[in-house]
Amino acid sequence: MVKVRSGLALVVGCVVGLGVVGSVASAPALAQRGGMMRMGMNLGGVGERVQPDDMDRYADLLDLSKDQREASKALHDAYAADYDQAEDIRTKAVQKARAEFEDTRDPAVWSEMLPKEMEKYGKRVKEIDDGFMNDLKTMLNSEQAGKWILVERARRRDGTMPNGMLSGESVDLTKVVKDLKIAAPMPDSLAQSLDRYETELDAALQERDAQRDEISKTMQNAGRGGPMGFDPQAFQKAMTDLRKAGIKVRDVNDRYSSMLESIVPEDKKPDYVKKVRSLKFPQVYREPYPLKAIDAAAGFKDLSAESKQAVVEVKAAYERDLAAANDRWARAIADEEKDGGGDLMAANMMRWMGGGEEGDSPQQQARKVRRDLDKAALDKLKALLTPEQVEKLPERDAERTSGWGGGGRGR
Repeated sequence: MVKVRSGLALVVGCVVGLGVVGSVASAPALAQRGGMMRMGMNLGGVGERVQPDDMDRYADLLDLSKDQREASKALHDAYAADYDQAEDIRTKAVQKARAEFEDTRDPAVWSEMLPKEMEKYGKRVKEIDDGFMNDLKTMLNSEQAGKWILVERARRRDGTMPNGMLSGESVDLTKVVKDLKIAAPMPDSLAQSLDRYETELDAALQERDAQRDEISKTMQNAGRGGPMGFDPQAFQKAMTDLRKAGIKVRDVNDRYSSMLESIVPEDKKPDYVKKVRSLKFPQVYREPYPLKAIDAAAGFKDLSAESKQAVVEVKAAYERDLAAANDRWARAIADEEKDGGGDLMAANMMRWMGGGEEGDSPQQQARKVRRDLDKAALDKLKALLTPEQVEKLPERDAERTSGWGGGGRGR
């Protein structure tokens, strides 16, 4: 059901190969970066694992009976066990590749040996996934079988939308609307628009993944030339093409996000807009650390009344400036990615992998404005606190910035 395009596993070799060019010693660490490995594994459509909550959605779409739901749970338990076994084999393959590279410093470990193991993993995952979905389908009566297309669409969204490389490409508007918990029955105009959205999106996803399947076949060439067996020009072109392949999916989402906003119930619009925005630009609109720190400080019992009022003022000023800075950053990302933004993305990724300094594109400058704003707010906050109170501020999460130089997805 979910096509496995294992040729794109070669991205792992190319990405790590890029690290080898910059610093041989850095390759093992780069190979283990979760997001990087996942990107290399899944760009072409290796499906996401079916989770228990996915099964609940599929059961609702198919209108399964109580007995059928129990039987489907048993099927899923067996599926999960097989998937665990496959993932364990994959983990051991990565560990073996790392050890091999540490011993030999041979880049072929990443460009040849590991991709072959990932191809085996991909084939096994496809077997497990197809078998599970086929078994589930055999449980259905004729009326339920007529609804199977709804599950196929949902499965493709679950399996390939997380592979988006453009901002907004990974937003599933069906899930966004469902999470609004709109009272039943859903307005006909909204239900009909969602059905059209799912149909158009499904076609765009299949077209995108077919293009990426073809592009992935060129990835091998990126590891067969240039210094240390790596051709940066071929790599950059392939990454640009991969990114541009997602434009149609992104555009379907952009068009329908505006359309749905106009027809969701008025009391749900603010939540809808906020959710879509945060999913499209997660690196911009996720809750910033300064707000967490300010809110924590405001709750300190040993904070004087004067200092508490000053904290309130710091928060008000920060939130006012934050809205403008965020909107500037989001606009810069959207402008940069209008035609895919692949060239700049690949160049930024190579700079990042090589430890180079940040560039001066509009998006990078907008991000710097936001960072400076965050730092200034934190400095003002800490100036109001005692050293003991500063120590009580919440720990800061590791920054989840995009290594691709564009909007991408928040993973």
